[in-house]
Amino acid sequence: MISEIIALSIRPPLRTKMVVDAMLQHSAKLLHFWAKLGNEIWPNSYHPVLCHLIDVAAVASALWEGVFRSRFRAWFAQRLQLDQVSCKRWLAFWSAAHDIGKVSPCFQDRGTKNTAALPTRLGNDWFTATRGNEAHGVLSTTILAHELKVKWPAVDKSVARNIAIAVGGHHGIFPTNWDGICGPLGNERWAAARSELLAELARLLGVRDLAPPRAIAPDDHSIWMCLAGITSVADWIGSNQEFFKPVGTPAFLEDAFDADEYFRMAERAAEKALEELGWLGRLDVDTPVTFGELFPFIHEPRPLQTAIVEMANNLTEPTLVIVEAPMGEGKTEAAWYTAACWDRRGGQGTYVALPTMATSNQMYERVEAFLQRNEGRSNVQLLHGKAQLNERFSERLRLTEIYDHVGQQHNKEQASVVVAESWFAANKKHGLLAPYGVGTIDQALLAVLQTKHVFVRLFGLAGKCVILDEVHAYDTYMTTLMERLLRWLAALGCPVVLLSATLPKEKRLALLRAYAGDAVADPKEQPYPRLTSVKGGGTVTLIHVPPDEARSKNLKLAWIKKDQLGAKLKRALAAGGCAAVIRNAVGLAQQTFLELRDALRAELESGELELYLFHARFPFGRREEIEDNVLKWFGRTEEDKIENGRIVEAPHRPKKAVLVATQVIEQSLDLDFDLMISDVAPVDLVLQRAGRLHRHNRDQRPHGVVEAHLWLIKPDLQDGAPAFGVSGLIYSDYILFRSFLSLRHNGSALRESVTLPGHIDELVTAVYTGDQAPENLSTQELRFWNQSRAAHQEAIARERDEAEGRRIKKPVFRGDLARIIGEPREEDNPHLHPAHQALTRLTRPTAQLIILSRDRLGLLSMLHDGNALPSIAVPKTTEGRIAQTKRLLLGELTTAHPGVVRQLWQRPRRPDEWCEVGLLREHHLVVFADGNAQVGPYTLAVDNELGLTITREDRLGEDE
Repeated sequence: MISEIIALSIRPPLRTKMVVDAMLQHSAKLLHFWAKLGNEIWPNSYHPVLCHLIDVAAVASALWEGVFRSRFRAWFAQRLQLDQVSCKRWLAFWSAAHDIGKVSPCFQDRGTKNTAALPTRLGNDWFTATRGNEAHGVLSTTILAHELKVKWPAVDKSVARNIAIAVGGHHGIFPTNWDGICGPLGNERWAAARSELLAELARLLGVRDLAPPRAIAPDDHSIWMCLAGITSVADWIGSNQEFFKPVGTPAFLEDAFDADEYFRMAERAAEKALEELGWLGRLDVDTPVTFGELFPFIHEPRPLQTAIVEMANNLTEPTLVIVEAPMGEGKTEAAWYTAACWDRRGGQGTYVALPTMATSNQMYERVEAFLQRNEGRSNVQLLHGKAQLNERFSERLRLTEIYDHVGQQHNKEQASVVVAESWFAANKKHGLLAPYGVGTIDQALLAVLQTKHVFVRLFGLAGKCVILDEVHAYDTYMTTLMERLLRWLAALGCPVVLLSATLPKEKRLALLRAYAGDAVADPKEQPYPRLTSVKGGGTVTLIHVPPDEARSKNLKLAWIKKDQLGAKLKRALAAGGCAAVIRNAVGLAQQTFLELRDALRAELESGELELYLFHARFPFGRREEIEDNVLKWFGRTEEDKIENGRIVEAPHRPKKAVLVATQVIEQSLDLDFDLMISDVAPVDLVLQRAGRLHRHNRDQRPHGVVEAHLWLIKPDLQDGAPAFGVSGLIYSDYILFRSFLSLRHNGSALRESVTLPGHIDELVTAVYTGDQAPENLSTQELRFWNQSRAAHQEAIARERDEAEGRRIKKPVFRGDLARIIGEPREEDNPHLHPAHQALTRLTRPTAQLIILSRDRLGLLSMLHDGNALPSIAVPKTTEGRIAQTKRLLLGELTTAHPGVVRQLWQRPRRPDEWCEVGLLREHHLVVFADGNAQVGPYTLAVDNELGLTITREDRLGEDE
């Protein structure tokens, strides 16, 4: 109706002054409806619905113009069969309409203390309708579906329905049972006001005469999931009072309101918001770039890198690329070249997913340096649960507060306030929205789990190049989730690069079909190393890449008994050298460390030898310190002296050292050892561990370790078959047994040697292909084969079922959009039954501890470094809260010990105020005295060398 009044001013009056005055009076009432309330009684401080919808429309338009790159804009418009100008306007209109349900008596009457005057100002007859408690998102869906059907009848009914559901889900859950709601919407006055408000939005955005959208694929829900994500993001930014301040006051209600001027102000505010969030300024640069330009420190690309350069330069549409190559072949640079080519042609950015926080931290520094070198600046996020403790990342973050009230009581204490160092880091759902991200695979898998706002994560990945590293390291549960992720990435126009040391043929084919469709044919096998690529619905290209012969190495294999380890290490390292001992469990690593400390005591006391222990059961601050030292001692540093591509001097490398570790050094860390000892593990992981053996090209290695030796700790025999003990709780006994057999020669003795990469494919195929038992097994071994195979198959079926029950549906399915997510599960509540959790990994229940030390005077200190901690209280100020939280989390330690976890869940130990701090609310405070603490019948001990150990003083009634 406001648009009709404006029209009257530019053409002869067609109506009487009485009619015009009535229209003005009715239109002015639109400004009474509140969308956001301040801390005072309405109308002293509020933000009108009309203004908020204009704010969100302006943000959506600014996202289209300044954040969406050319490929994503083309993808979005093409899916709706619209030109890009029309698509932008429609998108802004739909996003703006997300809160139209707030123009209803059941919302406007909410919080009577603040809105007591509203019925009087509107007129009591407005509030005679039946009221209810329906969420405004549900009402928005009902209203918008009706308005699109009535006012834009050319819009297909199913399209209108999906639009309404998508924008109505902006609080994280798609509305259900919304069709047919009447009473809570109010009487005809409310309906007229809503129609008038939407008409005004349509005028401002210029959509009234545009061609309607038509979905190109009726059953493809990827476009609607993106719309839902965009709407939520636009709403979050449009609700940020730093950029969009409330305008509603008593004086505001009395003044004339110019919607066009307010829209222009909102457009300027939206552009400023996106600029401050670091989202603007990225332009398409569709010019070729050479590998040497991106990586000037690589003088001559390796064969793998040369092959992928050709593939990447022909990357004109979303494609899945699988890179299988030995460790140290430059797979990471090859993947980043592919991502850079996509980015320069209008891609949305890149996300790199790795198995662990440790590998993510290391990759983050590499990616940040890469972007800084090639773009001069970067907006790259580190995404994992402890990212804010990473000093390099936290330095980049700025403080801000995001406010959007969703509660009943409008006061400062109960407002929903998110405080963090940066907008992208402020909320775990924001991280994937940044142009570039590095983090754990978990952050990507959450994009296909049944969680609130899952569509925001999908939108964050849309149009990006996604790199998944160490693909061979994931179990059946994670791989099942990853397959669904690949299907969604293909639907969202994302190229994907999968990196792996090697993959079984069946797993590679499953990943190809997950991305490009079940009809993808099994390609003719090619020798290892290889590159495989497939486009959506297309044929597979699989090529062999000749290995770099200069990097081929021969590993000498030998069995070693556990009780021989100290003596053999003493002899092997007599002339010096660095050895790694990798055990499959923390307890085994701790036991081995203690045994070696005794066996090598003379060398340790004389300073001739250094002995270290590295695993995940250290306080976070201490673990981070150990990790940094391990990278410095056994990796590359800037102080290393290099001549002709060889390290001739490494000042930080110990002359003689042994590192006892768990799988924390197995993946992605660039480490180099002269000698390696390992438990039997799945053969691909044994080879992955061996990739850290003679990894760097050194001028010379000490006598005794000139050749690369891999010693495998021989498992004990039980009833004529190997007993893998604790390792069988971590890996499948069946896969361990097949790996054990693959390393034997002629069915008995251990192979003398393995050549890398020459034997990689043969060994992996032997372990993961087929299930027919070898002919030369003994009766006892055959029995163990059959029993372990049956248990393995049951475990695989169980993990697949678990993943299927938690993942969202495929992008294309015949069903209502609201069914695509199902019942959302909790991300961060470990106390719920696992069935109700959005799990990215199937692991035993854990408890997160904050461990502190108390001296005899009662003073607290950080246990890992002894620094004083005057209080466990968390300050109220933003900066103080962040600083104290970070400091406390340096004492974090996670345990999966079932007895301790059970005790802590039954009797939580946490200060009440921690429950208000997101990063602390699930942690238990455990205070140590003289290095020990008691949790029920369990004694916990922590020291800087050994980490956490747990003993039980009374075993009665306890079940491990």
